[in-house]
Amino acid sequence: MGNCWKRGNGFWKGFFVEKGNLSLDEGTKELTGNLIRLIYGNQLTALKNTLIRFSVPEHCYTILGLRDESTCLDYSGGYWKLFFCERGLETNLKLSNEIEDACKNLFFEMSEDEEEFDLMMDYFKMELYNMSAKRFTFSELYGVIEDGLDKIGHTMSA
Repeated sequence: MGNCWKRGNGFWKGFFVEKGNLSLDEGTKELTGNLIRLIYGNQLTALKNTLIRFSVPEHCYTILGLRDESTCLDYSGGYWKLFFCERGLETNLKLSNEIEDACKNLFFEMSEDEEEFDLMMDYFKMELYNMSAKRFTFSELYGVIEDGLDKIGHTMSA
């Protein structure tokens, strides 16, 4: 479990990240862009790599932001939102609880046909697999270090 802090309304608010799950205290509901990138970095990287691999023009989409005349993927209010931004208005809104579902919706919007959609999904899953095979998550790494220190008689200080 990692203890993280976010500055909001002049106060530091604490929240805890445990095995990819986030619990917020003091009624904090929004995640900052940096925290989203920290928690969902592999998925966002795999998403971007997939869109690049399939030559989707960058002006057609925006990840974690707003840009007029593009399909936007953003996180707000505990949901992943996919929508088309037109003059600052969100149209064709699709909400997802999971980032993988939001990526799937974005691939559907960006693909030319069902075959390309299937290829994009397969490539995305392969990218995620390759990333997970190369890296430990923070929780896993913390556990490995903690187990090793316990074996030699030391403890981790908070």
